[in-house]
Amino acid sequence: MAESLIFSASATAAPPGRSKSRYAHVTDPKDPKWLGLSDIADWRRIFSSMYMAGLTIDGTQFASAEHYLQYRKAALADGSKALKLFGPESSLDSWGAWKHRKTVRLTSAQWQVWIDEVRPATKKLILCHKFAAGSICRQALMATNGAQLWSIAPRRPPVRMHNHEALRDSLIEQQRNPTILLDDDPIWATIGL
Repeated sequence: MAESLIFSASATAAPPGRSKSRYAHVTDPKDPKWLGLSDIADWRRIFSSMYMAGLTIDGTQFASAEHYLQYRKAALADGSKALKLFGPESSLDSWGAWKHRKTVRLTSAQWQVWIDEVRPATKKLILCHKFAAGSICRQALMATNGAQLWSIAPRRPPVRMHNHEALRDSLIEQQRNPTILLDDDPIWATIGL
């Protein structure tokens, strides 16, 4: 069975292998390879979009990945209102950003563009910025040591975070061979990871 770790926006700071979820499996929680992860406060929350890790994307500061995600969605209908709600002047925390996600209504055509085009690209862009070099977020991601990463939330099925895993695996490969690019997908290289 593959090793796997779970995370959520409200998870406790339990060490790897100390979760009761059936999606979490660590062969030996005392294995030294997990020490780096155990030393990071709130490591289970870092992987969530709700984690308050500031992002600067296209010169604009956002308080969290959730703020940027909601901004990109709302901007399809009203860019200035989206920036006011979720941008640098926002007084909302991550949960507030999520709660205000429907303040700007999308038409069905805009919703389809969000689902098919904008959301997937936005999520990848967020990963690139959130897990940028030198950040605590990258340190936590690299300390997951090849484990599967699962996001859990109340009343929703667990979701395996393949993009998180792909970014981590690309970063590990880049460490082994610094002459390679992160991926043939140009979005990984947009911020010079």
